[in-house]
Formats: sequence, C-alpha cells, structure tokens
Amino acid sequence: MIKFMTSVLFVLFVCTAAEAQQNARSGKWDRVTDPYNHEYVDAATAAIREVMEENFRACTTEDLKAVMTTMTSNCPDRENFMVECQKMFDDTDVYIRLVDCRWITSWRDTKGLWAAVQITQWTMAKDDDVDYTEYRHRSGLLPKWELCEYQLYARVEKGQWKAHVINGGMSEAFWPAGRAPAKRQEVRQEARAAKPAPEAQASNAKGDCPDGTCPNQWPATPHVRPRMTPMKK
Repeated sequence: MIKFMTSVLFVLFVCTAAEAQQNARSGKWDRVTDPYNHEYVDAATAAIREVMEENFRACTTEDLKAVMTTMTSNCPDRENFMVECQKMFDDTDVYIRLVDCRWITSWRDTKGLWAAVQITQWTMAKDDDVDYTEYRHRSGLLPKWELCEYQLYARVEKGQWKAHVINGGMSEAFWPAGRAPAKRQEVRQEARAAKPAPEAQASNAKGDCPDGTCPNQWPATPHVRPRMTPMKK
C-alpha cells in the first residue's frame, strides 16, 4: 500500500511539474501551478525582460501610450505617473536601455501571479552637449545615476506580464570590467534615430552599441531560489 501511494505521489508530482513547464513555455501564465519551477523562471524572466525592453524603447521614443501598455492597469498613482512621464518627455531628451533583468522570486495571491526582478538600467542624454545630470534635475522620474539598478514588481494581467511598481532600493550600478560602452557618441546617434517596434526591436537585437562592444545584458548568473513567504505588495 505504501509503495502504491509513493508511486501515485511521484506520478502526480511529475505531471504537475510537466504542466507548469508547458504552461510557462506557451505563455499561459494564469495556468501556472508551480511558480518555483526552473523552466517557469526562465520563461517568465524572458517575458519580463521583453516587457521592460519595450517600456524603455517607448520612453526613448517618447510614446506615452506605448509606455502605459507595458504597465498594469492599477499601478500605483497611475494618473500622476502619466502626467510626470509626459513632463519628462517635454523637458528632457534621454536614451534608456535595459542592461540586465535578473530573477529574484515569484508568488501568487488573490490578485494573481507576481514576480520580483532586479533591473539594471542605463540612461543617458541624447544630446552630446548636455550632461545627464542637467536632465536628471528636470524630472523626478529619472534616476540619479546613468547606470543604476533596482527591484521591480511585475504581475500577470490578462495573460501578459506587466510592470507594476519599482519597489525602492535604487542604487548606482557599475559596468563589469572591460564591458563599459566604448563609443557613447555612436550610441547617442543610435538613440536619436530610434524608431518604434519592429524596427527598434531589430536594432535592439544587435546589441547596445553599433560595434557590439556594449553588452545587451550582463553575464548570466545562477537563479536565486525564491523565498517561500510572499513579499509586501
């Protein structure tokens, strides 16, 4: 009897894991039953990375509608954020690039499926004659540092991952040795010529810099095992 029950439990576990993997691969996030499965982690990280790349492209091209489509419908202070975002577009001219998106943890509650990721963001002035610090003082939405990192909460909404809120902890980041952008002027030229997707997506796939010296993402790191207790929303 014990042997029989062990076999049943083993089959149940395998089926549940396989289901989670298939749902993650197919993007059916609402059907995910195991948010600790490694294939789910890989697929979710890739999906959130794609959302943030689109968010930053929209910011660079100053497309407010496109920015908001990457965010949850109930993100904190949404209306005020839209006003501040438009003001940032009017008062500054910056280029924003996603450098890295690293997994932290995931959980599910009554509001749905959540994830926390570590974002590394690169922000610079498009104009060669303007120092980034000048733009930073014009908008509270711009980070203090050109290269910074912070924790982001994302949530599945209508079957798609969306950015929800920056959970504080913003700090200065540093390029790995020998991986800093080599030709900032060329990157600015790329930024000034930035176009909405799909053209921008094709350009982004080539890397951050025209000569490929600027990494599209930092070296891969092992996944951090999720915490078993949900974090505060």
